[in-house]
Amino acid sequence: LGLRRLPNYKPPTIVEVEFAEGRSVSQGFSICLGRNGRTLRFGEPNVELHLPGETRQTISSGKLRWTDIYSVGLNGISIQNNKVDYDFSGLEENPGMAFFDSGTTYTYFSYELFDRWRNSFMEFCKKSKKNCAGIEEYVDCPNLPEDFASAQKALLTFPNATFSFTGGAKYVWHPK
Repeated sequence: LGLRRLPNYKPPTIVEVEFAEGRSVSQGFSICLGRNGRTLRFGEPNVELHLPGETRQTISSGKLRWTDIYSVGLNGISIQNNKVDYDFSGLEENPGMAFFDSGTTYTYFSYELFDRWRNSFMEFCKKSKKNCAGIEEYVDCPNLPEDFASAQKALLTFPNATFSFTGGAKYVWHPK
């Protein structure tokens, strides 16, 4: 789609073209992954699509280490309001260690951060047999019921993960 500039690639990105031709008011873009559809918008986001009562947040990015990746300042993760014990200052010292990659559904962590995240996740699961659909041991992909309604009900027993970014923005990753 051209949201990022490849090394030694001279043509402008679609974001730069939209701005240069006056079709957007800034060189920003927003991706909305909503329950009732998805949108990609250049310039300012369409706040009419936000859930009622939700506060607008902006996660600033910078092209720090690589010119083709939107780096962000990740400074904390919480699992159901319990902070993951990890020194996030290392991410700020190594720009590019946390970034948005719109081309994958995976989330990549360092081994150490993943282990700390997994431990926090399992602490939540072990607090009650009602948590995490009864899972007491970490598994990559839990076996959920095959019918949609039962799977959705089971997912409600899993914790939210909240990602905190430099500047105060937060993103809540719901188990869906």
